[in-house]
Amino acid sequence: MNANDRTSSQPALLHRIHDVVRMTNVGRTTIYGEIASGRLRIVKLGRATLIRDDDLRTWLDSLSSSERHAA
Repeated sequence: MNANDRTSSQPALLHRIHDVVRMTNVGRTTIYGEIASGRLRIVKLGRATLIRDDDLRTWLDSLSSSERHAA
C-alpha cells in the first residue's frame, strides 16, 4: 500500500519532517532543535528522517500551553 491508498480511517504511522512542520505549524528549525535536544525522537530509514506518530503525539502532549502558543 502506498501513501495515496491510505484512507482517513488509517492515519500515517510515520511522518516526514516537512509533514510535521505542516501538521503542527511549528517551524523546521524548531523541529530540528527538538530532535537535537532529544525531546522529539526520530527514526532513520535510509536517508529519510521520520517521526513516529506516537512520538509526535507524546512530544506535543509534553509541551506546556505557553510553548504551544510561542511556537
